[in-house]
Amino acid sequence: MRKFQIKDIKGDALDGLHKLIDDILNEVSPLDDYEALLFANLRSLQTKLYAKLAPHKWQNKYTFHIPPEEALALRIFYTRYIDDTSTSLHIMLERIAYNVHQIFELPTPKK
Repeated sequence: MRKFQIKDIKGDALDGLHKLIDDILNEVSPLDDYEALLFANLRSLQTKLYAKLAPHKWQNKYTFHIPPEEALALRIFYTRYIDDTSTSLHIMLERIAYNVHQIFELPTPKK
């Protein structure tokens, strides 16, 4: 399966996503194997975000590719853990979740 492209993401939003994933991974313990798999994929994604955000590489906008399992993990992360609908981070994740939904032809998430 091809990689999922995330494009034109602002540096501040990417930094916020990195910090939010970090908060969830440090504060929530996986309850079962499915959540442990979700957290493993989020940890992998977080590592990639950290590499992209390295201070010597800071940019205004970023484009990168992630494997399907990380794209699905990001969608699940959005549907389970993002509640504040007024932030730019929510809007960015909603757009990504919708694109993942379309590409993988998934059922509509319950929010």
